Amino acid sequence: MNDTASSPDIPAIYTYREAAHSNVGDEINLHLIPKLFNMPLRIAKSISDIDILAIGSILGTFTYEYLDGIQPGLYENVARRMKGKRVTVWGSGFIADMPVSKPFVFDADFLAVRGTLTRRKITEMYGGGGSKTCLLATPACLRRDILARLCLKSTNSA
Repeated sequence: MNDTASSPDIPAIYTYREAAHSNVGDEINLHLIPKLFNMPLRIAKSISDIDILAIGSILGTFTYEYLDGIQPGLYENVARRMKGKRVTVWGSGFIADMPVSKPFVFDADFLAVRGTLTRRKITEMYGGGGSKTCLLATPACLRRDILARLCLKSTNSA
């Protein structure tokens, strides 16, 4: 994982990292995705920089209802900045059954989503079928030996 890389050729992942909080899914993503997909990765510097959404229940934060709930007009502002942007979703999902009335603020390629709730929400948002059809998978359900090796390597390199 390359925290400092700014090359647009290196995919950027959304991650929630704050000194007071740690998110296991985000930490796993930073080590797992480069190994599974044999590619470098960098942390997105802004919402419009995101290329990948992975393990984590964060899809709801990219909806009209969430963004305009924070600030009226925010959905349109973010959607305008992300126009034409394609984001790959692998193992992410919704954390709750929230209303959704518009598609995400980005164009999405869904490789796999977390749980039936998320698949149902995506079907509601896009009318089902077509390119929005995706696998139902939870990448967080990984074998312990793989996670142990990743965590051990991460601990040893810190």
